[in-house]
Amino acid sequence: MTKVRPVLPGLTVLFWVASALVLLAAAQLFVLTNRTDRFFAWTIAVPLTAAVDGAFYLAAFLLLFPAARARTWADVKPISWGVLAVSLLKLAATLMHAGLFHFRDGVATARIAAWGWLAVYVVVPLALGALIVAELRSPGVDPPAVVRMSRPFRWVAGLLAGVLLVLGIALLAAAGGVLARWPWPLTPLTSQALSAWFIGIGIVAALSVADGDRIRTRHTWTGSLALAVLQGIALLRYGDTIPWSSAAALAYVALVTVIGVVGIWGLLSLTRLDPTS
Repeated sequence: MTKVRPVLPGLTVLFWVASALVLLAAAQLFVLTNRTDRFFAWTIAVPLTAAVDGAFYLAAFLLLFPAARARTWADVKPISWGVLAVSLLKLAATLMHAGLFHFRDGVATARIAAWGWLAVYVVVPLALGALIVAELRSPGVDPPAVVRMSRPFRWVAGLLAGVLLVLGIALLAAAGGVLARWPWPLTPLTSQALSAWFIGIGIVAALSVADGDRIRTRHTWTGSLALAVLQGIALLRYGDTIPWSSAAALAYVALVTVIGVVGIWGLLSLTRLDPTS
């Protein structure tokens, strides 16, 4: 009998550490939204941007915590590649805009946050990249999907993944046209910081759809629903930042709504666990 490829212990440890780190970042951004000058790696002038970034971190916890408890590589493959993308892109944004970080300026808590941020985004992609290579080289196979996703769901979720990837790439470029059309003010740094999330969750969604197993990918859809709710809370908290009559604002709300609907659809599909469906 062919052995199923397990999660390596080092990857499990990394997911536990990452779970704690994203909760810390969520507290800095989603809770202490207006205090980034004192408690975050750089000052985010627009509170909505900080709250939205914090919503991504908090939703990421709902993927990382189950990944830390998983036993097979197939269970954590989408989140592993997604986290690698997010961490690499966050590191790139940091290096490109290092002068905006609190490495030398600001209060002690801000400087500690900045150096801690840099350490995390240097160590995590290096460690995770090495662990992914080790996983791929380890003996064993990934089990096939047992309870497959329906074809309509795969099409919709796959299309959403594509939209997220395209949007993330546009934000990564931080071109003037993209920044001018965004629903609220972004700087090149905040644009690229958010791009990491859109690309990362796009990768997680795409790989989950490619996997096709409803049970194995259930945490992806839990995270999707949570992300939509948290994004909605951020928008309500700082709604005065957005011109709600603009097409860009309506498009962003529509995107968040679709993310939530896909999450609900994916979770509801777990109530019908017929392997032939």
